[in-house]
Amino acid sequence: MSIQTDLAQLLDEQEEQILPDFKAIDSATIIYADGNWTLKDVIAHLTVWNEQGLNALLASLIGRSYPVMSEDLDAFNNRTVQERRNLSEEEVYDSWARARNNIKTTVSAMSSGQLETEFQLPWGQKGTAVEVVKGLIGHADEHYEDVMDVINQ
Repeated sequence: MSIQTDLAQLLDEQEEQILPDFKAIDSATIIYADGNWTLKDVIAHLTVWNEQGLNALLASLIGRSYPVMSEDLDAFNNRTVQERRNLSEEEVYDSWARARNNIKTTVSAMSSGQLETEFQLPWGQKGTAVEVVKGLIGHADEHYEDVMDVINQ
């Protein structure tokens, strides 16, 4: 199997695990009380970072650098979640799926060399496309664990 296929499979496997559990939970359930984030907010947050990762992948594909965000990460996270609060549950899930599908499409268009070439990431450090995708998967896993911890209390 190719690296591209492996990454797409990892994304698909994660979706098969996460989506049924998320969809079985009321999207208004508070997951992070300190920020008053609901499950819908968590999914919107994951989508934002998938989009940031996708934009960095696309920039690297055409030999450009994606700008490092100048905003504090917590401020960015809170602002972008607030901006998406008006979206319906369906719109949030659709955006998440679209971003992940676009990541798979972009990764499949990259050569093995492009997948392993370091480039600037939005969150400040340098990394490869493989690291971006695995990082996004890890990020979703962290929030999935938090969601399940809240639900299983």
